[in-house]
Amino acid sequence: MNSKGLYFLNRNFSILIYLFCVFCSLYLLYAARSEGLLPRPMEGTDQLSMLRAAVDIYQGKMPGQGYMYSPVYTLFLFVLEVISQGNLVVMRALQALLCALIPVIIYRIGIKLRTGRPAAQAAAVLYCFYGPALLVSLDFLREAPLALCFIVMTYFLISAFYRKCTREYMLAGLLAGLCILGRENFIPVVFVPVALLLLKDVRKYFKLRYAVGYVAAMALIVMPVLFYNYIKFDHFAIIPGHMNNVIGAYHGEEAAKSASVAAESILKNIPAQLVKYVSSYEIANSLSVYSHREIIDFFKIFLIPFNLLIALAVTALAYKFRNRGVILVTLLIVGYVCSMVFFEMFYRFRIPTVPLLCVLAGTGIAFIVSNFECKNYIRAGTALLIGAIVFIPTWQNSDKLRPASERRSTAAVLIQSERYAAAEDYIDNLREQKIPTEGLEVFMIKTVNKSGDTERARSLFDKWVKPALVNKVNPPPTGPVK
Repeated sequence: MNSKGLYFLNRNFSILIYLFCVFCSLYLLYAARSEGLLPRPMEGTDQLSMLRAAVDIYQGKMPGQGYMYSPVYTLFLFVLEVISQGNLVVMRALQALLCALIPVIIYRIGIKLRTGRPAAQAAAVLYCFYGPALLVSLDFLREAPLALCFIVMTYFLISAFYRKCTREYMLAGLLAGLCILGRENFIPVVFVPVALLLLKDVRKYFKLRYAVGYVAAMALIVMPVLFYNYIKFDHFAIIPGHMNNVIGAYHGEEAAKSASVAAESILKNIPAQLVKYVSSYEIANSLSVYSHREIIDFFKIFLIPFNLLIALAVTALAYKFRNRGVILVTLLIVGYVCSMVFFEMFYRFRIPTVPLLCVLAGTGIAFIVSNFECKNYIRAGTALLIGAIVFIPTWQNSDKLRPASERRSTAAVLIQSERYAAAEDYIDNLREQKIPTEGLEVFMIKTVNKSGDTERARSLFDKWVKPALVNKVNPPPTGPVK
């Protein structure tokens, strides 16, 4: 790139990366809807419960006791409901437009950390190509907006430290309050920055008014919800009864009734959840990354695996551990993970840490590239080795871990979308892997026949059904051949 092009890129990078992320999100939404995906949430899902609560608020009815979802995200959906007049596609698009600010903030944090512009730009681009974050930003789940609140909170904390500005500490506190209302596990996470006061060069710049401003702004956001629930439901809590509900869901009814049973179950669960957090496999509970990738061709380009972000982040930390901003970002990631290991580490629960991981991962990439450019091959090679030591053990084959039901559902969507060639190959692949297809072949043959393509239907019958009928009539010998 020539100097003019580089100047234009650097000068307008925030706008360009925002527009790029918006394009990716909206085109993914268009492609998904074209395939019949991202429909109205199904009965029994958290998404539908929150949408109904948002509609109730629009009609003047506040959620009653027993509503177990984030109050701030529910209010956010209410705002989207008002703007879109209930059009779910528009609501998804509006949320995506907001969440497209995340790579912009990632870039800004990279600049604040003084790790170099290339590191900041690499970090922002990495986020754009991490598919699960893009997909979640289009669904009615709180994780993507929560990730935005978390990364903006981090930005103001870093900026406040460098500028020694009470107002920016208060802005960080406001965002911390939104994080807490987004998910209660953030209560300990937002106090993690206190650990930096153990460092003398940080402590000497600390003033009591910074902490007061941060906590006061946080309380300004959280306390109205606490008092509302106390007055209306007699519970001084963000979500009354939520803790027992969550423990019961993940650890059983006995754990919800007994603290000792809960503690035992949680402690046994922690190692497995830490492994799940760092692995490449994206554990779904309602929105499968792999199924959407198999159906939506455009989604296939967003291939950055989660464990690559982890590997690059560890590489950055190994060489930039003296940077106080890097330490803060690392502590916030660790704090969040420690607050979530009590539950099942679905991939959407990892999303709030992805922007922070990208900040570190971009630094890791820039460090490796700059050392290669300076012909410091030993240092660059060592950094690559560190990354490989983390990446290789945490890589998992998703095909071996995905539930069979999820893969059958993917085949059914391909059939319903009339992508018969892709569906045929997909079912053949399932059969080769000995995955039960449970009538998919018959469903496809009937669907193809109804579409008028009788020749293809007959060919599929001869390939899939006829051999099974022949074997049923004339089963192969099971004993020794004489």
